[in-house]
Formats: sequence, C-alpha cells, structure tokens
Amino acid sequence: MRQREQIEQILTRDLTVAKDEILILQSVRSEYERISNLNKDLERQLEECMNELVTTKAVVHSLTNQFKEKIEQLSSEKEKLDEDNAGFRVQLQKLRIDFENSESVQHDFVKLSQALQVC
Repeated sequence: MRQREQIEQILTRDLTVAKDEILILQSVRSEYERISNLNKDLERQLEECMNELVTTKAVVHSLTNQFKEKIEQLSSEKEKLDEDNAGFRVQLQKLRIDFENSESVQHDFVKLSQALQVC
C-alpha cells in the first residue's frame, strides 16, 4: 500500500506540475498572440504611413513643379516689365527735354514779341 501511495503522490505531484506548466504555456501563448496581433497592427500602420508618405511626396513634387513654373512665369513677366519701365524712362526723359525746349522757345518767343512791340 505504501508504494501505491507514493506512486499516487508522485502522479499527483506530476499532474500538478503538468497543470502548472499548461497554465504557463497558455499564458505564454496568450502573450504570443497579443504580441503577434500588435505586430500585425504595427505593420498595417507602417504600410498606411508609407502609402501616405508616397502620396505626400507626389503632392510635394507636383507643388514644387507648379511653383517652379510660376516662378519662371513671374520672372519672365518681371523682365518684360523692367524692359517696359526702361522704355518709359527713356520716353519720359525725351518728353522732359522736349518740354524744356518748348518752354525755352516760348520764353524766347515772348522776349522777341516784347522786343518787336517796343520798336
């Protein structure tokens, strides 16, 4: 009988150890599944971020090209306006000279007219 009790104790102890190991393995499995699911979520988020980055890069590239074109257009318009401005300055200078000459001629004409009246 004694041997039977020892065997039962050993089997009971082994059963308890096996149950504890099963609980530990279940806990490890649950943690593994949690980490695996977390990893899947992170991979999905990473893929979404990568897709968003690709889209953002495309938008930035498009905007950069649009801005470059606009800068070229504005630069071209500025050059034309600068040329027009230079032409207007030359024209203004000519008009000033013509005005000064006209004033001088008018002044001389008035003097001549006055001189002729005196005579």
